[in-house]
Amino acid sequence: MNWRQFIAALIQTLVWPLTAIIIVLLFRSKINTLLNQPLTKLRAGPVEAEWDIGIREAQEAIAPEQPADLGAAREPEPERVPEPEPEPEPEREPEPEREPEPEPEPEPEPEREPEPEPEPRQEGKPEVVTERKPEPAHRRGRPREFGMLMTSSGKLRQHASELLNEFKKVSKTSPQSAVLMGFSLLEQTLEDFAYAARVRPLEAGGNSVLAITRQLASKGLIGSGVTVAIDRLRHLRNSALHSPNEISSLDAQDYLAVLSSTVLTLLHPATIYEAMVADMLTYLRFEVGRPRADSGVDLLVASPEGRAGIIVKYRERGKFTITDIAEALDAAKSFDSGCVIVTNIPFSNAAAFFEEDARYVKHPTELVTWYGFGDNNALRHAVNNAFSGNEDG
Repeated sequence: MNWRQFIAALIQTLVWPLTAIIIVLLFRSKINTLLNQPLTKLRAGPVEAEWDIGIREAQEAIAPEQPADLGAAREPEPERVPEPEPEPEPEREPEPEREPEPEPEPEPEPEREPEPEPEPRQEGKPEVVTERKPEPAHRRGRPREFGMLMTSSGKLRQHASELLNEFKKVSKTSPQSAVLMGFSLLEQTLEDFAYAARVRPLEAGGNSVLAITRQLASKGLIGSGVTVAIDRLRHLRNSALHSPNEISSLDAQDYLAVLSSTVLTLLHPATIYEAMVADMLTYLRFEVGRPRADSGVDLLVASPEGRAGIIVKYRERGKFTITDIAEALDAAKSFDSGCVIVTNIPFSNAAAFFEEDARYVKHPTELVTWYGFGDNNALRHAVNNAFSGNEDG
């Protein structure tokens, strides 16, 4: 072997190792990211590694959006003490048979007046249609406003939970069917939410989940976490549709768990109330958007006068105390503009004097109890004061 053959053999031996090293150096950041993800499945023949990136990203996105009481463990029902069996009643003597009463003669039906014949249609005159066309089947029974959605929230959540339990049973035998049925429930819930917000399919650019989600997000009606979770669930559903054999029962159950959190969050009164506030601020001609997740405020409103953060707090009952105000403002301490705390319950008497304590107030802060249209003037006044820094009124 001369020196030329030696060099050729050396190059032929080193070409693939060098190529592998170059590829690793070029894509080292992406390889680092993949290696940091937890490995959930490993298949051989050929070797195929799958990570639950989509599921985990959806979980991380929806977690901050979930209301505090969602998913809380329920207290076990007390055991029921069996009731004593009733004592048998003494036998009664049979009653004597009664003679049947004669049937009354039927009254003669009154004669109906003949209906007038319809007038002949004149040429050139359009025909007047008096019958109202029925609503399309896919729109019947849907809430036409947020108030109706809020009222029926409990029943809708119960119905969704029952369906999801049935889907979990299906996932043991047909994971793909469970995923597809679960996504259909999410799609129906999202359409109901959009219909209550007066977002119509044509306005949204189509009745697809992607189009409706973008339209709701652009109006500030849903948070970024809900948007990301729906997007990840949509991608996973498409993957299940095209690769049914790659989905296991555990995959489907993980998918349904995240989907359940997303559906129940959309149907929760706190989420609906926050969307109602955002919708009303738009009605009052403010520009409404969603801030960063770490800002501590739920909505961001802007106008030519400035901007302000809206902290929305929904409660089932009770009063909003000065401790609640302190916690809300402490979470929003990184926000550098005025804030408005909007809640559906009245404020306590002590909460009216919170402005005197400098520990709580670093920027103009307004308090509003908002129930609906009747409180719109108070809401508008509070937002304008947060813009300008006026603390009077």
